[in-house]
Amino acid sequence: MKNVKIPAELFEMMAGYVHDHYDSKDMIRYNKIEAGVRKKYDLMVRHEYYTISKTDESETIRQWAREEYLDTAGIRKDYRW
Repeated sequence: MKNVKIPAELFEMMAGYVHDHYDSKDMIRYNKIEAGVRKKYDLMVRHEYYTISKTDESETIRQWAREEYLDTAGIRKDYRW
């Protein structure tokens, strides 16, 4: 399947639309779409945390974003330094 880039705002609108409008007769397609949208959204959020953890001026905010990034990436606390 080919990948395309779209603005984050458009993606969020599409995700909300898919979530609000589904046909119960076509649950297999809906579940696939929802899983794909959820995965992409989670990756976008994780990327945002990573960016903040590297670029924010405040050390406190960078540390918070680093912790959030590691939590969302599934990195166990005993592997962190």
